[in-house]
Amino acid sequence: MIRRAKLFQFDAASSEWKERGTGDVRLLVHKETKKMRQNLEGLHKLLRCVTFFLSADMRLQPNIGSDPSWAWKVAAEYSETPPTSETLAI
Repeated sequence: MIRRAKLFQFDAASSEWKERGTGDVRLLVHKETKKMRQNLEGLHKLLRCVTFFLSADMRLQPNIGSDPSWAWKVAAEYSETPPTSETLAI
C-alpha cells in the first residue's frame, strides 16, 4: 500500500509539531519474519524521513485540531542514528 502524506514530529521542548517531510508512505512486510514496518521517503530528497516497526501496543489517535490527521507514539524510529522514541502525526 502506498499513499502520499505529510509527516510531522512532536517537539516536546517547544510543544509544537514540526514537519518531517512529504512523500510516499509504504507499509512493508518482511518475507521471512512477517514483521511490518512503515517507511516514508521524501519527494525532493533521496532520504528516508521515517522508518519504524509496527507493534501491537501502538495506538492511532485522532490529532486534535486537525480533522484528517492521526498521531501515534513510536518506541524506536530508525531514520536517525541512534534510534529514538518519537510522537508522530500523518
